Amino acid sequence: MGKIRTIIDFSIILKELHGLATPQEKQLLEQWIAEDPSHLDFFMKVQTQYWQTEKTTFNEESLNRALQQISEKTYLKKKSSTPRKWSIGIALAVACCIVGVIIFGVFDHRAETLVETVNTPILPGSTKAILITGEQKVIDLSKEDHLVLKTGNTQVQNTGKSLVYSDSDEEKNQITEYHTLRTPRGGEYFLELSDGTKVWLNSESELRYPVHFESDKREVELLGEAYFEVAHNRFAPFFVSTQHQHLQVLGTSFNIHSRPGNGAIVTTLVKGQVELWSQVNHAEKIKLHPDEQCIYYQDLQKMEVASVDVYPFVAWKDGRFVFRGQTLGEIMETLSYWYDFEPVFANETLRSMTFTGNLKRYDQVTDILNKIQKTNEVKFEIKEKQIIIK
Repeated sequence: MGKIRTIIDFSIILKELHGLATPQEKQLLEQWIAEDPSHLDFFMKVQTQYWQTEKTTFNEESLNRALQQISEKTYLKKKSSTPRKWSIGIALAVACCIVGVIIFGVFDHRAETLVETVNTPILPGSTKAILITGEQKVIDLSKEDHLVLKTGNTQVQNTGKSLVYSDSDEEKNQITEYHTLRTPRGGEYFLELSDGTKVWLNSESELRYPVHFESDKREVELLGEAYFEVAHNRFAPFFVSTQHQHLQVLGTSFNIHSRPGNGAIVTTLVKGQVELWSQVNHAEKIKLHPDEQCIYYQDLQKMEVASVDVYPFVAWKDGRFVFRGQTLGEIMETLSYWYDFEPVFANETLRSMTFTGNLKRYDQVTDILNKIQKTNEVKFEIKEKQIIIK
């Protein structure tokens, strides 16, 4: 494998200074520092100036304030034919209430170019979805943020960010009705099923499920990507069906990526135990244990299991993009589902470049691309709903 370039998010440096970085973020920061002496120099200057400055309480709000100040104070000059020094303004908001401290550091590096943008900006995704009822009524949940439905003894309540099903205590026979929750490109939604199972549905995905589960079996159908936290019920196993694969579980947390056209279904287990089998071979079943991943190759009709670090595969539900040695082609495909754009490679060899990074999912796409572009290995140009990679 060729060189892997690390994309660093400045918020990770802030969190490391406060002892709040996760093990994954620490590992990413260490990798970034080791890649180039100028990275270590930059980190040491930030650390030195930080400890020379009066500090107060640090929290998520102060971090967001700091990053906002960074975006306002920092500017990158256009790239010229001769490399030259440039300064990055580093803002660190660590004060309570209205007190803010801004720290400025100087970091020698090659000049960088901001992503070129033409016409319509590309916006990050948001919480949006449509609900299709058993009567085929289509409801835009982002517009019906106080929606309450009643189906048999099950109540459905929407908040604009989540959809929650809850059964009443009364015993009542009811006809099984199925609902479908569908997210567009650039959308995500949280769903709690009537049994208490929690589902995070990623962009351009669809989940079909009964409003009320039967007493001995729980089954849903997935198209796209979702993260499940299944409510434990040893008397009613939980099943997830995709186009080419079935999964059974009694109670666990896992992620399934099953987008049409990708050629593979990727199931990543966080905790518990699941059993998988393909539609063409019901006899061959595979059990997954925590920190294991099964990839089902549709064309080969073959399943492979490997031990993995699950964090990069589930971080999307917590608002992060985590890439570990992924190709630029894979990264741009992932981003395209969330930001709803078409990636266009001016040079096909760029697809195989590999990157590592931990980035905010709700950042502007230009912020994401600028971080990648800072490696000075690739440039981006945005034209309406296309991002040209060159």
